[in-house]
Amino acid sequence: MHARIILIFLLMFGFSTFAQTDTLNLYLINPKNKSEKKLNQGKRIRVWKTETDVIKGKYTVDSDSTIKVGDEVLAIKDLNSVKCSTKEDMFGSAVAGVLPLVFTTMGIVDLSKNTLGIGTKLFILESGIGVGGLTGCTIGFLYGRQRKTEKGWKYTIK
Repeated sequence: MHARIILIFLLMFGFSTFAQTDTLNLYLINPKNKSEKKLNQGKRIRVWKTETDVIKGKYTVDSDSTIKVGDEVLAIKDLNSVKCSTKEDMFGSAVAGVLPLVFTTMGIVDLSKNTLGIGTKLFILESGIGVGGLTGCTIGFLYGRQRKTEKGWKYTIK
């Protein structure tokens, strides 16, 4: 009895894994090194058709040449620029955000020791720089980078 249940479960699981298909995704192609950045469907992006016409929302691939952002269907060839956060952008911003955070923490710790040596003055300066750097990295982490066709970026669906 248990063997039949296990067999039925394994067959159902096996068929469901074979039934999964690869989905189409949007790829951003870097003009400098021709590397591709994959954007999975359902990712929140901003798309510009012109300099002022911006469309925001989660995207899905409609066909091999169009995407759907929010409620609008857009042809890939009509896109002027795409703004999103890829994994590489988020990782770089997170790593770059660690150093200002360390400097800020060290400055606060050194101030709490109440020493007035050259180290204190340098850490006060570093803590001020750290706050600005941390803010900049956080903004980059949240909003990503704009990739424009006029700068050579290309978009494809595969």
